[in-house]
Amino acid sequence: IFEGALEGIYRTSTEGEKLTANPALARMLGYESSEEVASAINDSAHQIWLDPNERRRCAALLEEHGSVRGFECQFKRKDGTALWVSISGRKVCGVDGRTLYYDGFIGDITERKRAEEALHESERRLREILENIDLLSAMLDQKGSIIFCNDFLLRLTGWERNEVMGKGWCDLFVPPGQY
Repeated sequence: IFEGALEGIYRTSTEGEKLTANPALARMLGYESSEEVASAINDSAHQIWLDPNERRRCAALLEEHGSVRGFECQFKRKDGTALWVSISGRKVCGVDGRTLYYDGFIGDITERKRAEEALHESERRLREILENIDLLSAMLDQKGSIIFCNDFLLRLTGWERNEVMGKGWCDLFVPPGQY
């Protein structure tokens, strides 16, 4: 399983000096083999983690909870380029209860993160357009309550933004009891 897995599998010392990686993780990090990773990495916090503080945060969560699921952070490939990963791992303790090492799975989520960023940018551009267009613009939730409106709508109706949020569309233009 270790050798043939499509997802990265790792084992690391608590301080991150020693790293064992399966072939999938080695490829993900830009190395030719698991052996190359083992010989090249002696300080994973600075050689693999884009932000060494994230490794400390992940280790603290492992120590506190015993495991992590879906811990997202950025790693560095051998060539220095960044990739987003999702870590699911656990701490392994000896009979005396002390932590021996951490192990788990690492998935490359770079494409998902790029898609999320593109979506956020698209939403930002759309919101900017809707805010600046001289047309009534509002978004309603499934119950018909306003969850977004542009400044033009506020200028036209004389309402304040906090007064509009949560109201129905008709509440803005039709006197109560008229619809």
